[in-house]
Amino acid sequence: MSSNMRIPKVCEYCKNEFTAQKLATKYCSLKCAQRNYKKTKRDEKINAAHKEYTEIRQNNKPKLADTIIYPKSYLTVKDTCKMLNASDSTIRKYIKDGKIKTIRIGKKHIIKREDIEKMFQI
Repeated sequence: MSSNMRIPKVCEYCKNEFTAQKLATKYCSLKCAQRNYKKTKRDEKINAAHKEYTEIRQNNKPKLADTIIYPKSYLTVKDTCKMLNASDSTIRKYIKDGKIKTIRIGKKHIIKREDIEKMFQI
């Protein structure tokens, strides 16, 4: 049973005018409907990735305890890395070469903040 209705509409995808036979018709052709479907799926994936990225970024913000290392008079190797913006291996190499003096407690190295300041004349 065909409809005798002729409804002028505008395609939601390509914005061209067309004549629809049903009130629910949104697109001028199957190709526009498929392209719009693909576009919405692509946008959903992009939005999901963006949401995941922002959640990861919010969770990786530095904690207050991580940012406050300067008032400490004794530092660990990790704190020294953050203070000097150097890698763990670099700091350990300086310790091995004797450029940074440490106090060993078991396997841990404790570094005086004064020694770091003297080293760089801060």
